[in-house]
Amino acid sequence: MSSPVQSTQLPLQANAHGSTSAFRENFLVSQIVTVVTAASLLLAGWLIFVFFAVGPTLGFRAEQTPQPQPVDEPKPTPNPTPVTTRSTTSQTQSINSVDSSQNDARQEQLALLHLQQFEFESRTTTLMTLVATVEQRLQKWQRRVESLPDSNEGRRLVSSAHEARFVLSQKTLEKTDLDHLRASVTKVRQTYAQAVTPFSDLKTDDDKLTAAEAELRSAAAKFDALETALDNLSPNAQPTSDGPTLRKAFAALDAEAAKSVRQAATEQEVKLQTRFAAEIKAAKEDLETLRSHADNAQSELTRIETESKQKLAEASKQRTDLLRELTQKRLDARKRMEEALPEFRERLSPFLKSSYRQPDGGGQFVGTLDSLPVSYSALLRVGALEDDQRGLGILYHLGQISRNIWGNDRLQGSFPDGVNWEFASQKPEIIRQLKAIQEFLRRHGEAMMEAKLLAP
Repeated sequence: MSSPVQSTQLPLQANAHGSTSAFRENFLVSQIVTVVTAASLLLAGWLIFVFFAVGPTLGFRAEQTPQPQPVDEPKPTPNPTPVTTRSTTSQTQSINSVDSSQNDARQEQLALLHLQQFEFESRTTTLMTLVATVEQRLQKWQRRVESLPDSNEGRRLVSSAHEARFVLSQKTLEKTDLDHLRASVTKVRQTYAQAVTPFSDLKTDDDKLTAAEAELRSAAAKFDALETALDNLSPNAQPTSDGPTLRKAFAALDAEAAKSVRQAATEQEVKLQTRFAAEIKAAKEDLETLRSHADNAQSELTRIETESKQKLAEASKQRTDLLRELTQKRLDARKRMEEALPEFRERLSPFLKSSYRQPDGGGQFVGTLDSLPVSYSALLRVGALEDDQRGLGILYHLGQISRNIWGNDRLQGSFPDGVNWEFASQKPEIIRQLKAIQEFLRRHGEAMMEAKLLAP
């Protein structure tokens, strides 16, 4: 069994494909009359066109009969001018031929214009009739719709109020739409009625009329479908004059719809509140978790900061202790050097006095820009402090005073002096003194640099 909504839609679909209503029968009769009239006018126009277009070629045009003209008697002239009759006749025939061609073309244009006017006159007349018919259908439908809320017919539809409201809510052409279509058709009709020359392009106006006709026929078919749909709603209902009206049924539907909307809104609000409550709870839990993590992180940070401070304090203390220890070691080393220096000062004279010469290896000296004692690092570099025979030989050569450019120009003091190393190396006393000087420089060299007794 089909539902009331389905029973309403079926008539709408059936009447969309073709209706056997009274409107279509009346309109078919008017169309037949219009077509017969149009065919008669078209045949008459065609005969006119054939007469004016083809007639001259068949000799239907009356020949002009020359009218006798009064002839004056010729007056004698001394020397009459000869007249060329053949040339004058040819010019006259040429002029007549041009006039005839122009007249034929004009007649053809007029015939074509008449055909165009006839065609559009017929179409616009049909459309104007169709506009009037649809307007009548619109007025009839509006009267029926306006009467339904409180009439017996409306009472019959109470049981199908949902379907009736659906049918009545369907959009149809309005009076303004019909006025616009009527004005559009009238404009096309006037354009062709007032024309004096044929049109070269008919497509625009033809499309306009075709669209108007399609819209009007669709509107008429829709009125048929709506009327049939209302007729098929609750066909077996037996309304009474004291029964509920369709207006009250619509009011009940509106109240029910409003109630449903309120109920849906309430349910939606409850859902939203439930969801928001869950989200707020989850947010609070996340916040507590974050706070716990933050507290743990703060505790860890405090621990790290405390440990870092302790380590920094320990490192600073160790550094201070180390610096103090190194300083004390340097002070102790300098004190020991100063205590031992008096015994070796004279023997170190070749190294303690300032000069512009520094050791460069092989017992030779090179010039410098600054006047300084002998460089402790130079003594180490050239091997003068090596604990072997070679180191002793280098130290011996560096301690020999010489005035040449490659020698040491400082004071000799009590540093061992001799002719050469081969001779001096055979002297145990010289070897003993050289080893003592070498040991003093190795032990107290850095303290002597700090005291500026030796250059760096």
